Amino acid sequence: MPVTTSNIQTLLLNNDYPESAFDIQKQFSGKDLILYGAGESSHWFVEVVMKQYGFTPSLVLDRCFSSSDNTFEDIPAYHPEQFVPSRTQLAESVVIICSGRREIVKEICQQLSFLGYKNLLPLHDIYEIHTPCFQPSELINDGASYFSNQQKEILEAFELLEDQESRDVFFTYLKTHIERRPVEIPRRPREEQYFPTDIKLQKGYSSFVSCGAYDGDTVRQLNQQYGKVSELVCFEADPLIFQRLATYLGSVKSTLAEHVTALPCAVYSHEEVINFTEATGLGSRISHDGTLKVQAVALDNILPAFSPTMITMDIEGVELQALQGAEKTIRSNVPDLGICVYHAPNQVWEVPLYLNSLGLGYKFYLRNYTSFALETVLYAST
Repeated sequence: MPVTTSNIQTLLLNNDYPESAFDIQKQFSGKDLILYGAGESSHWFVEVVMKQYGFTPSLVLDRCFSSSDNTFEDIPAYHPEQFVPSRTQLAESVVIICSGRREIVKEICQQLSFLGYKNLLPLHDIYEIHTPCFQPSELINDGASYFSNQQKEILEAFELLEDQESRDVFFTYLKTHIERRPVEIPRRPREEQYFPTDIKLQKGYSSFVSCGAYDGDTVRQLNQQYGKVSELVCFEADPLIFQRLATYLGSVKSTLAEHVTALPCAVYSHEEVINFTEATGLGSRISHDGTLKVQAVALDNILPAFSPTMITMDIEGVELQALQGAEKTIRSNVPDLGICVYHAPNQVWEVPLYLNSLGLGYKFYLRNYTSFALETVLYAST
């Protein structure tokens, strides 16, 4: 059945989290944890479960480990067929399975159940994984009623969405946060992130701005799919990651764009030297607790004469502020936009409402690329 406004309204009637809501403190306190899987998805376990909440597994299992002296994040690591669990581990340990692919998770669960493990938990089912950076203080204080208090804004944003897939993504994303129980979100192939095959972006990629460029992963995809472009500007504030980005851009710049610029800055609403988390890779972000000092800039001021056709942002929760700092640029050029809206629950309605308030005729689409709440992207195009 198509998702409608009434489905959203019914969802917003919940003023308390249900009994089945996930709470990482209740689930993990006093428990022995085993991490299964040291691949791409495990970085979310490290960033959220280990670094934010302080729960460290006693061991790690992954087929990539072959000898007995392996470690992962300084934790003993083993090949699952070479590790012999104790009876206590089989009966009482919580095994967290790190994979973004549901079919793989199901297969691993079957294998571990056959070996005798009793408590299996997919990474996807840890709610806190879906809120990796920021939560509004009102949400922390009010709980589920925060969402019902925002009903007007949520419904307005829902009505802005152009197609059924966008509405399905919106609903399942919201359901995950309102019930603190992750549900599977309709997803697209990861290689389509910022380059959707089913959405007609009007301006194209000839003048491309990548905010939160990481080590150039988005730029590589741009080059593979569209070849050499006219102008490319990349922002990456993490000093160690920026060095990797700069090395990559310098080695292939002649094949990427006529003009390539890389800036070691955080994109924000204004200019300020600001605290930033230190070398945490994909979780690097502006934070009061950060030990680094980086230069934050507004796009309007750092690129006053630039005319972008596409701007992407994956900047760990400050996307709205960065858009506000790019308002003049957006008004002058009306570029296509690909904006991550998964770092805090309220982004999924606040970002489209802000862009719509500019009165530029944008049409809005939501797409997801993990089936987690993570990597949910809002596209805006005229």
